[in-house]
Amino acid sequence: MKKIIKVLIFILLFPIVNVNAFTAKLTGSNYISENSSFTINLELSNTSDLTAFDAELNYDSSLLELTNTLGLNNWQMVVGTNIAGVNFSGMNGTGNILSLTFKAKSTFTIGKSTTISINNPEGSNSNVELQTGNNATFTVNVIDNVLSSLSLSNGTLSPTFNPNTTSYTATINSNSTTISATASASSSTITGIGTKELAYGLNKFEIKVTDKLNNTKVYTINITRTDNRSSDNTLKTLTVSNTSISFNGSSNYYDNVENDITTVTINATASNSKATIAGTGTKKLDVGLNTFNITVTAENGATQTYTIKINRKSQNKSNNKSLSTDNNLSSLSINGKKIDFGKKKNYTYHVDNDVTIANIEYTTSSNLATVTLDGDKNLKVGNNVYFILVYAENGDLNAYSLNIIRDEEKSVTPDDNKKDNTNTIVDDNNDKNKIENDEKEPLNKKAKTLLLVADILIIVLIAYVFIIKFKNKNKK
Repeated sequence: MKKIIKVLIFILLFPIVNVNAFTAKLTGSNYISENSSFTINLELSNTSDLTAFDAELNYDSSLLELTNTLGLNNWQMVVGTNIAGVNFSGMNGTGNILSLTFKAKSTFTIGKSTTISINNPEGSNSNVELQTGNNATFTVNVIDNVLSSLSLSNGTLSPTFNPNTTSYTATINSNSTTISATASASSSTITGIGTKELAYGLNKFEIKVTDKLNNTKVYTINITRTDNRSSDNTLKTLTVSNTSISFNGSSNYYDNVENDITTVTINATASNSKATIAGTGTKKLDVGLNTFNITVTAENGATQTYTIKINRKSQNKSNNKSLSTDNNLSSLSINGKKIDFGKKKNYTYHVDNDVTIANIEYTTSSNLATVTLDGDKNLKVGNNVYFILVYAENGDLNAYSLNIIRDEEKSVTPDDNKKDNTNTIVDDNNDKNKIENDEKEPLNKKAKTLLLVADILIIVLIAYVFIIKFKNKNKK
């Protein structure tokens, strides 16, 4: 009330007579979020000793609520439907004279806009000269960085779209899809939409919504493309010319050939017509061990390798009939576990996940034979292939193949402690040799025996007590 009286007294005492011009404008951010508060400033420029100011204030009260006003730079202001103020120091040049704080009402929703205006601004200076300014308008837009819709051209989002849910999944049996989206506020920008190529398996896409204040929200869609491709990477046939190799479905083969065999031709067909084969054709043989790998790639990219080892004999050794032909092993052990093998040449051995090294030990039937171990002693999880190549003195090769399978890591359950720690060795003909811990008498059997003995002792003791009491009674 005191401010209003001061303003009225000033205007009455100093009648306005002359005309000068100043510039008025409203400054601040034109973009706000729903239900938020914002502040704009009334700025005047080109002022000359301005000491009084008056103007009309217009805004839509159904959308905005004026919550606070503050005079700036020595201006004392009164704000209602009109704005009136004084600055006894006088204002020159450019500066803010008033701040207005508004609260967006619930009716002022995303996508709407409204204007705030200052109309018919007038003022005077200490010489009582009239100064007028231009009308000033300010537009406020309600924005947000959320989507109002999100969809796929050939898939269904899970869960159902909700503007506040940012993560979705979908399964599509197609090589592409189109992501469509609209923002709640037309002023927001969207990136990440459009037609997307889909690889087999999981595809991750991000849709980003950015409002005019550079606030960004990210929506994620994880699309799984169904993989109907064949995983068959096996061979149907395999032939190797000039050798006695006969295909039996296993992945490892070997043979000895005479020195005069300098080449072999490898032919193979895949079980599935959509699989591809690499490594076939005519191969040159060097003297000694030759290794050839045939790789079969399934339609879905899964691969399997078939290994062929061919030993080309030395000319001198093959012609010397007096040299030993013994190329057999007499013993074989893995990590201290002895394998009782006979004429079988292929074995599979399982170890626990915590076994990381394969210590393979062997002896030969003939001390004239030599052995080469082919394979990495460091065990990876899964199948580890080893060849034990035994060369007789005359150069003939005998190969033992060994598949050591290191198990996947698994959590220990109480039932696991009840199982025997047994490693099993299996040859390709399904014969099984088990290496087991020494058998121990079950604990429950021992316990039953001890309880029986205890019961007998108790009965004997009770009987003895009764006999003593009976004798003492007779003596009395």
